[in-house]
Order: sequence, then structure tokens, then C-alpha cells
Amino acid sequence: MPSPTSTEDRIKRERIALYFDCICGATSATISIFAIIFFAIKEGIPYPDRFSLGLTFWIIWLIFSLTLIGIGISQYHHEKHFDEKKQRKDIKAPIV
Repeated sequence: MPSPTSTEDRIKRERIALYFDCICGATSATISIFAIIFFAIKEGIPYPDRFSLGLTFWIIWLIFSLTLIGIGISQYHHEKHFDEKKQRKDIKAPIV
């Protein structure tokens, strides 16, 4: 039976790999979008349908990557502060 720390280490390594993949995806999407726009400005747009299809694909890829990164960061934050308990306020009965 594996120890809890080895399971936690494996999960941590998987998360790091996922974050790395998402960051690389966001970086490649950003570079591709700038490259498409740069070449469109420099050489013009000979095929508008291909241009719009490529640009749409890379914009969706960028949004998807950034969404995954945001979800990962928010989940990390929730897990980090899961054990912290907020002090409960005493509830008073309403005055009748």
C-alpha cells in the first residue's frame, strides 16, 4: 500500500506537468496570434477564409489555455486555505 506522501507527491507532479503544458499552450497561442497578425499586416491577406479560420483557432486555444490555468490556480488556492476555518458569528434571535 503506497504511503500518503507518495500519492501526494505524484498528484503534485501531475499538477506541475499540467500547469507547464497549459502555460506552454498559452505561450504558443500568443506567439501564433502575433505571427498571424504580423504577416497579415506585412504581406496582406490573400485568403480571408483561411486567415479567419486560423486566427479563430488560435484565439480559442489561448482562451482555453488561460481558462485551464485560472481553474488550476483557483483550485490550488481553495486547497491551500481549506483547513482554515472562519470564526462563526453567534446567531441571535430576532426581536419580536
